[in-house]
Amino acid sequence: MLLTQGYFGIGIVEDSVDPQGLGRVRVRIFDIHGTDKLKIPTYTLPWANVLHAANYSSHFERIKENTWVFVTTLDGQNAQEIVVLGTFPGIIPPNP
Repeated sequence: MLLTQGYFGIGIVEDSVDPQGLGRVRVRIFDIHGTDKLKIPTYTLPWANVLHAANYSSHFERIKENTWVFVTTLDGQNAQEIVVLGTFPGIIPPNP
């Protein structure tokens, strides 16, 4: 899918157990999904692909839950095609 809007944002990984074993994660993007897990439960978030460097080995570390991430979407504010571009190490998420 082509990039329809140049959306970039910050989110938090809420699920890192990809049932297909592809290394995907479920990310709650703060500007789009908000923080209310009753309104948008974790299980309804789409799986996001994780971008790796071109020279990465076939073994990479899974992004842990509660890690803050920098994301872009390939479908603008629809946010169904998400790509994780990187992580913010050392950021401690606020208590809900």
